[in-house]
Amino acid sequence: MYLFLLEVCLKIKMLRTLLYTLGLVLMLILLNTITSAQGLNFPLGNPTGTGGAGNARTDSDNFFMRNNLAGLTEIPLNDEEENTGIKTKADKGVWRFNGELRALVFKHTRQYTYDGNYPIFANTSLTPNFAGEMTYTSANHRFGFGIGTYQIINHSSRLKLNEPYPNDVINTYDTKINSSDISVGGAIRLHKKLSVGAAFIFGRAFINFEEPNYGFLQKLNADGFGAPGLSVSLHYRPTSFLSFGANYKSKRKYALSGDVKESTGKFSFRPPIEKMKVETELETPTIAEAGLEIKPFRKLLIAADFRFYDYTDTLQYPFYLKKPDGSSAFVYFGPQYLFALDVHSFHIGGKYSLSNKTSIQFGVSTNSNTTNFLRRDIRDLGVVFSGALSRRVGNQWVTAGFGLLPGRTRTEYSFLDNSKDRGFLFSLGIRMKQ
Repeated sequence: MYLFLLEVCLKIKMLRTLLYTLGLVLMLILLNTITSAQGLNFPLGNPTGTGGAGNARTDSDNFFMRNNLAGLTEIPLNDEEENTGIKTKADKGVWRFNGELRALVFKHTRQYTYDGNYPIFANTSLTPNFAGEMTYTSANHRFGFGIGTYQIINHSSRLKLNEPYPNDVINTYDTKINSSDISVGGAIRLHKKLSVGAAFIFGRAFINFEEPNYGFLQKLNADGFGAPGLSVSLHYRPTSFLSFGANYKSKRKYALSGDVKESTGKFSFRPPIEKMKVETELETPTIAEAGLEIKPFRKLLIAADFRFYDYTDTLQYPFYLKKPDGSSAFVYFGPQYLFALDVHSFHIGGKYSLSNKTSIQFGVSTNSNTTNFLRRDIRDLGVVFSGALSRRVGNQWVTAGFGLLPGRTRTEYSFLDNSKDRGFLFSLGIRMKQ
């Protein structure tokens, strides 16, 4: 009886702490004016519905290969474990698939000061995103393994003058940068309260640039495969209603190859570049993540994550193009700048089971230091509100989610005057077990 009362008191205390934390996060969001939310990272992690929070989660809707491999040992094996949260020994291990397809519609608007005029660049881009994984958890929860894919870097933006500028100047900017990663690894339970995991990561990346330069539209297309790296994770469960998770992903480097070419306007003063073979490098950042999961009630799950992306060690400086023979490719095409600052992101979300066949999800995430335009430190605090509805259909679960990225007009520096970015994200997911 004493232990039962003690556990109830601890749950009440944890719930009160959780409410204080939620209040603090909401205050942080309200006190910091909502601005843009898309940097090189996709504005939300997986899963969409909970704002990407998942480093300490062990429910079946989480993406373990992306967030925390050590939790593979704790995936529920059957409906009883899913509904009660209590791990038992099943008759056999369970294979599980979880996938999420997303599309981000994002409106970019930029106003410039140029020769006393105020031209406006604006365009709407559509960016797809996918995460999926196949996992196995043993019948006694002693070990688990899996393979998954996700996109840590997935950025797309296109800016174009609302009205053509005089003298046939080409004024279109188009940037796409992506790293689609594959993670293969496993986890082992060292103790009923502690699991560890590790994975090998590799992937494919590409960079596509289009930008004007004195009557020419320069285009760079480069891609590459490889960039091996390592991910290590830890999952600690001190009580039945509180869990902690931590994950580290190493820095990785791609060797990209492609070509540079140009399109010309009417007043070009030199022959365009037909096609020039080039090579360059692209590094993905070191990533450190940590999170907690609280289960104050059987039907309610609350999770929170903090993530750090060390971009200043990878994309702060210009990347250079060279020809396959090693000589410089800067005939007309200058060094390219990505100027990504270190990103600090916070994610908090929840999942509530309305019944054994229906659940709702909700979340909010913030991303600071999403960009650094022309070496000017624009410290955005991008905010994304998200939610989802999950429904069991036969032996699988189907989830429809969304993310809302509000925006406001903000004043910047130099000739970059006003800008506003806003968007909407839609996701569709499916999960099944065998």
